[in-house]
Amino acid sequence: MKISIDLLLILGLLLVAQNAYSETGYSLAEIKKIENLCLQNRLAIKKYHVKIIKNTYDLDCSPPDRITEFEFFGDGDNIRQDIARNWQIQKPSSSMIKDIIAINSKEKKRYNFTVGIENGLPGALQIYPFDKKTDERLIHSLFVDFRIIGFLPTGFVILDDINGIVSSNDRIDIKMVDETLGDVECKKISCKNPKSGSIAVYWIAPSLGYSIIRFECEDKEGLDLTELQVAKDAKSSIWFPVSSHFTRLHQGKLELSEKLKIEIISLNQSLDISYFTPAKMEVPAGTFVMMPPESTMQNYYWDGEKIVGESGSVFDMRKSNKENRFTRLRVLMVAAWLALISIACFRKYINYKKKFKQ
Repeated sequence: MKISIDLLLILGLLLVAQNAYSETGYSLAEIKKIENLCLQNRLAIKKYHVKIIKNTYDLDCSPPDRITEFEFFGDGDNIRQDIARNWQIQKPSSSMIKDIIAINSKEKKRYNFTVGIENGLPGALQIYPFDKKTDERLIHSLFVDFRIIGFLPTGFVILDDINGIVSSNDRIDIKMVDETLGDVECKKISCKNPKSGSIAVYWIAPSLGYSIIRFECEDKEGLDLTELQVAKDAKSSIWFPVSSHFTRLHQGKLELSEKLKIEIISLNQSLDISYFTPAKMEVPAGTFVMMPPESTMQNYYWDGEKIVGESGSVFDMRKSNKENRFTRLRVLMVAAWLALISIACFRKYINYKKKFKQ
């Protein structure tokens, strides 16, 4: 009888242990596998045309309501980003200040076009030389990686790169459990940041392409919450958010709200190269063109199809790369020549002082 009781006790302990394993018993390798599947869904996006409208309510701003419109283009090494900002929600979209940045790797050029009064350069088209190897950091400082949506317990912010976000290993108490969110079965993963003490929790839905559909982050300051709706793009079969709602609560009160409406034009479909040139950057005819650091003897303008000088000469972008290199070499030679003259003059001055003392 004692043996049977012991057996029942052991069976009972095994049953409890089995239930505990289903709640908190996933290994770190299993957790990372789920996270990697989630990440790969986003990293699979190599080419894109996406529009995003962001409605922001921020108590720290006056007025608190703002609208920002984004449009992203990408085709290999060619990328473009349009950002239109409207600080007063009642103003029409046409009154927005708009910045367009495009990198054309084939032409080795970066185009900046500003519509509005920002930066003191209203309606100016600026053209800079671009080299992928030396200007890789510049990309991350100027461009939003829209693929991060849902990967951060924050709003949709600039200067974030998805590769930098997911590579962080600074977390402890990593756990994963099975949980149903609404009617969607999810893998709920939680972890803690040992430095800040914040706890992050995110729900990954395997049936929705391993997409994150909810992200929470809580610390002593309050709670950040992101809720997402995702859909499968018919042509690429990639799952991506179609809407997102981020809220920040401080001591239980709403401090910040950001709603994103996301329109997928295309994913992993080739784009026309003209999207990365002034021809499709909404640059009106007559716009003044600046080409720093290249010095030119005449002013240049965009005529609606090409860049022309005051004399009527057409600016050739292919030749300009060689001209830029020649200009830099010429500047370096002049600088070296001036340095040699300065050294010679200094030596003469020293010799003169020595003779004067004698």
